[in-house]
Amino acid sequence: MRRAALLLLVGVLGIALSRTVAPVLPAGVPLPDVALLVALFGCLRLDEPSDSHSLLVAVSLGAVTDVLNRHPLGLFALAYMLVMILLRSAVHRIQFSGPALTILLGLVASLAVYGGSCLLIALLSRPDSPRFFPGRGALLGALATGACAPIVFYALDMAQLRVSRRPTQRHF
Repeated sequence: MRRAALLLLVGVLGIALSRTVAPVLPAGVPLPDVALLVALFGCLRLDEPSDSHSLLVAVSLGAVTDVLNRHPLGLFALAYMLVMILLRSAVHRIQFSGPALTILLGLVASLAVYGGSCLLIALLSRPDSPRFFPGRGALLGALATGACAPIVFYALDMAQLRVSRRPTQRHF
């Protein structure tokens, strides 16, 4: 549970940082989806008994993304959860690992989240409601997310090692 709480905290801080940096950057500069990478890390690296914790982290980060980006509530939460379930079941069949797999998973997850959210809006909204179509920005954002995936995974691996170390007990 501590690891899931740490991932949730890091994901929320990543969302807040990207919301802070976005107005400073020139228009059209893609930002990586750090919350998606944190959720992906949680679904792939947390232990088997904590599957519910990793999905809770994914849904929570998706809900925070919805609230801070003014999307319909639950849109990214549902998309994050569905993508994490699909990628977790698919990644066990892949035989290679390393930075290439991390980049590929970040790219696929980002494209699936944005494509899935567009599909969910198209299916669930009324015909007269405004639509959410990210367009070219989603592709550039997916590329930025994929490129930053190894960095985020490495940082989270180091943080997870630090959290899992227990202090030595002293007996006086």
